[in-house]
Amino acid sequence: MAGSVKVSLTTSAFLNNFARANFFFHLSVVYVIARSRGISITKGDYDGFPFE
Repeated sequence: MAGSVKVSLTTSAFLNNFARANFFFHLSVVYVIARSRGISITKGDYDGFPFE
């Protein structure tokens, strides 16, 4: 439901048009909260490649 309108999406459309954007929005919110609390986060923390 989007307000009073029923929305039907295929799985692919849901993942591509809603879930991915929602994921990246929340990822950026976590980043901002962590940075505001003084936690050092770099690109290596996001992409998963170890830079040792």
